[in-house]
Amino acid sequence: MDVEFQKHIDAFQERFKDVEFVIDAESNKVDIEIPGVEETVTIDELGALVTFIANVRELNIDADLAFVRTRGITFRLIAPESIPAQLVTQIAPKEFLISETEEFEISFVPRDLLITLMAVENGAYNEDWLSPDSYSAIRIKYSYAETVLNPEAEEKMIEAVLFELAASEGLVFTKSALNNDTDFNPFENEESEPFNPKFRPLESFNEGIRLFNAAVLVDEPELRFLSLYKVIEYLGPVVFKLDRNEALRKRLDCAEALRPDGAFLDGLAKLAESMKEKGGDNLIPRIVLTRCVDFAHLSSVLPPSLKKAIGEAKDTEARIRSVAEAMYATRNSVAHAKSNYQKSGLEVPGPELIELNAFAQAVAVHAIRWYNRLPEHQRMLGA
Repeated sequence: MDVEFQKHIDAFQERFKDVEFVIDAESNKVDIEIPGVEETVTIDELGALVTFIANVRELNIDADLAFVRTRGITFRLIAPESIPAQLVTQIAPKEFLISETEEFEISFVPRDLLITLMAVENGAYNEDWLSPDSYSAIRIKYSYAETVLNPEAEEKMIEAVLFELAASEGLVFTKSALNNDTDFNPFENEESEPFNPKFRPLESFNEGIRLFNAAVLVDEPELRFLSLYKVIEYLGPVVFKLDRNEALRKRLDCAEALRPDGAFLDGLAKLAESMKEKGGDNLIPRIVLTRCVDFAHLSSVLPPSLKKAIGEAKDTEARIRSVAEAMYATRNSVAHAKSNYQKSGLEVPGPELIELNAFAQAVAVHAIRWYNRLPEHQRMLGA
């Protein structure tokens, strides 16, 4: 091994301090011993070693720890969701080609040395429970420097790849990233902080519970919000019917109800019609936030844009109206995927959907518990 190669190996050793590079000068072989990985990685072909050196010199990762790149290769980290995906990732790891053109080659890789090195450099491993070579990815290997796509175009291609994997072979993956929060071992309980869960008495089953359980399984922020919103949509009409029935009862408590004339009946019909208007789809979030939850308390988990909006509102009713309108607008924006859909401008920005989901989940939980506290005859008003 010449002096130039040795210089590169020394540079790698300086960069990846926890990785040991063992050089056999006579055979141009390099053994790489990586913490948390049982087997030694060996590069014993000159061509492979030259390629490895070139790639490591250019190796970098984006701020979200999701894309690992060299000049001619992009890895997009993914994690398995379906059983077939777990099979090719963890149980019987298998690399396979997905698509090939003159410009690039796209493959699934259950693990790769370059990703492993980035995991080590970023502390995204734990020798007890998370190996640095446990990260899988979609690999885009470019044929020429001129064909390298920009990050936005790569993201769109990755979406197409994930669709094809799921649609053709049932290989369902989600986008992921390096996990650099590995000090806590999820398989152990610290003696100083024993796991001591506390639960409320079990709720009686209602359809809202089934919808909630389905919603919390969804990872994609937009679809998760839409799924949580279905819980609110399910319970909202119950609130409306209670308010409607109460308004009608109050009217029927009048003495005129004993001898109803045309005017009384006409007024009763108008009351029923006005109550019907209050039960519109756009008003469902408002009536749920008003009747079913402690809005003042839950508002602490609202996304920043909505916190700012309610800070400018005059009273609780106005604050609730502002949040409800934003939830309804966001729901419509997600539900209506047609390309010519016109947004209202009230939608919660995409980057804040995770916080909105935390709020929507809390609202759903509170609404389910509120529903179960109702007397049986009132719960019968539900669908």
